[in-house]
Amino acid sequence: MEFILYKLHFKTGVHIGDGGLSGSEYTLPSDTFFSALCHETVKQGLDIKEWVNAVRSKELVFSDGLPFIESRIYIPKPLKPVLAEKTSSPKFKKAFKKLKYIPVDKLDEYMAGDLKADDEEKTLSGLGVFETHEKNSIKTYTETEPYQIGIYRFKRGNGIYFCVGYKKEKTIALFERLLQGLSFTGVGGKISSGYGKFETEKANVPFTMEKRLKSKNAKTYMTLSFCLPKENELESAMQNAYYLVGKRSGFVQSQNYAESFVKKKDMYLFRSGSCFSVQFEGDIYDVSSGGNHPVYRYGKPLFLEVD
Repeated sequence: MEFILYKLHFKTGVHIGDGGLSGSEYTLPSDTFFSALCHETVKQGLDIKEWVNAVRSKELVFSDGLPFIESRIYIPKPLKPVLAEKTSSPKFKKAFKKLKYIPVDKLDEYMAGDLKADDEEKTLSGLGVFETHEKNSIKTYTETEPYQIGIYRFKRGNGIYFCVGYKKEKTIALFERLLQGLSFTGVGGKISSGYGKFETEKANVPFTMEKRLKSKNAKTYMTLSFCLPKENELESAMQNAYYLVGKRSGFVQSQNYAESFVKKKDMYLFRSGSCFSVQFEGDIYDVSSGGNHPVYRYGKPLFLEVD
């Protein structure tokens, strides 16, 4: 499998839901991104089954949308504990707990407990700024109700990237076609208000990162995406695992699914940063609930060697 980075440079602010309109995250979960790609597939009149099957069969995998600052690539902080003797003081514990993302070239330094967490947190704070935009909801012809939308605006040269692994040229060509379409539509929430539009830059995966992505004999692997093992993989995946789970829900956006808005089935996925002693395949899960067609949830891991 070959790997490539797709950097998203946003031309507008982006709203990535954190459970409410008034806030926003600055990273994009892989399952949310996959749903957007599925919508773009249908919008372009392409075969949705061909796209889903390509991803399900691991012809193509991708990470969450993760931060980059100019040429520096960030990954989630591994949930596997660092060396305790290096971080036993309250000051170190607080700094390491606060840190969410680390430079990929400092992974060994982090696991050894030698990373200057306060300095890295300060650097990451330069990624962009949070903003609150005032909007009006039209309730009647004569009445409006104000509300707030949380927006994240990346500083010039910064943004989020997707690390993409692929096996076939035709599959990566399809992905690039869909990504190009999304650049005009936008990603995240409130795209009808003009948020989430971006330009794409292709970049090589740093050598040390690529080596970790291709490793098959590591002691510990970290997932860079939201994922869930298949039922027959779950028991082995849980052995010596360090993980957090996130509830994934939402409404079906397809106009052809039902006559009214219908909620997707709730799922709990392992969050990116979760660490495992074995690799697993995961799957594309159907979270439809009695509508006219399947509704897909991305649950495939993209593993990176930790140690």
